[in-house]
Amino acid sequence: MNLSDFIISNRLLTVNWTHCPKPVCRPADQGPKRDFYYLADTNADSENYAHDFGFQWTELYDDYRHDRFKHLDQFMRLGVHPTSLRGKTCLDVGCGLGRLSEICLGSAELVFGIDLSDAVKEAARLISTPSFIPIKGSGDGIPLMDGSIDFVFCWGVLHHTKDPAATLRDLWRVLKPGGSLAIWVYQKNKPYLRRSLLAHYFSHLSDNEMLEVANTLANAAHTLQLTSEPYLRMFTGDLNFSVKNTKEYTRHILYDGLGPDYHYLLDLHWFAEQTALLPNVESLERVDSFETCVKLTKR
Repeated sequence: MNLSDFIISNRLLTVNWTHCPKPVCRPADQGPKRDFYYLADTNADSENYAHDFGFQWTELYDDYRHDRFKHLDQFMRLGVHPTSLRGKTCLDVGCGLGRLSEICLGSAELVFGIDLSDAVKEAARLISTPSFIPIKGSGDGIPLMDGSIDFVFCWGVLHHTKDPAATLRDLWRVLKPGGSLAIWVYQKNKPYLRRSLLAHYFSHLSDNEMLEVANTLANAAHTLQLTSEPYLRMFTGDLNFSVKNTKEYTRHILYDGLGPDYHYLLDLHWFAEQTALLPNVESLERVDSFETCVKLTKR
């Protein structure tokens, strides 16, 4: 496949490997490496709302990358098996470190990962194979050609965008006829409403202030692990964040979706309304009965 058949080249700036801030030291790097570090969309305005994600993935990500079974489980909840992507093109919108992009790379011929935050730079460093194309850009202004991608997916990101409806339209624009678009978002329920209220508070904190709060809660959670399990469950239920077995794990989880300015709660009704406004929709399917995860197919 020729990369020029997919990208809107006059918008993209090529960032070379000399700008990589860290050494590339993964086993996969013994093989071929793509010619560039990553691509940057000159039209994208890197707003402050993406900064917290960049901080999370570049500074607090270690435990996320090693939990491979969790990442595969999340990907499978999109209703698409990785082996069905053999020979196809994929787009991971809000790719972060590229943890789900890597799952696609086992089968797909070409995988684009786009993220507005600095996390995409780390994804570019960690996944250097030519079949992964990292782009620093926005999901509501994707620098790819109309109808160019076989499978587009967006895990846990649409609800954090400035305008979810506009982002959905752009995801649909780049999807090929006959292709699928899969999206997982926060549910509109009481636990996520509590999380949304917490997120509104966290979004106004600086990095240092957020770390201070996170460390305080992490210390409390670590202490509570030495107490009764029912009390620990009550504590985690009230705060609606995961308490892991180390303070570092707990601090990381606090960054998982709490920092961004935008924290919408979307449901199947919202998707049905928005889908009715999209052209050439063949089907809208809810692929998980317990969560808000949908798959749209294009005629």
